[in-house]
Amino acid sequence: MRPARAIAWAFLGGLSLMTTACENDVYLTTTAPRGVFTLTPEAPRIERHLRVSLLPRFGERVKVRSLSVYVDAAWEWRRAEGETARVEPWLRYLLVDPRNGTVHLERSVVMRATSSPSSTGTLSDIAVECENTRGCELDYLFILERQGPPSEGTVDVAVDVKGTDTRVSNGAVDYEVSLLDP
Repeated sequence: MRPARAIAWAFLGGLSLMTTACENDVYLTTTAPRGVFTLTPEAPRIERHLRVSLLPRFGERVKVRSLSVYVDAAWEWRRAEGETARVEPWLRYLLVDPRNGTVHLERSVVMRATSSPSSTGTLSDIAVECENTRGCELDYLFILERQGPPSEGTVDVAVDVKGTDTRVSNGAVDYEVSLLDP
């Protein structure tokens, strides 16, 4: 091979490596508005759709390298003034894939009477598989329930949903997480 041709091939090979190396990842974070729910012995359960949407803008292509969703909650059990608890109620969280019924998370706590809200911390860290240049749209069923009678009082629960640690490359995207009424 002539030296000039070898140099040209080496130059083209170097350009292709530089193109691959120049692919920039962007880390994204998004947060849904806080959901606040009141559970009573008479209405001990709520269901919401947890939607994750990561879509490329018109004409763009995107490569999703990772996608994580965190669900955090804090709760407060309130009894009527002067009332003593005969039963300390439990509180249960479920995160279900509605397409096949797979439970991605099930966690329960027994509530204790406290003077301030208690936090359960991170309920779920969902690592989502998404290798699609058209983006991702995912739905989960978020179920929150408390023990009914004979437990008494109300339980106020604040739920925060955050999409974070999400890496994308090659394109501008619209990224949203939300808790929606069923």
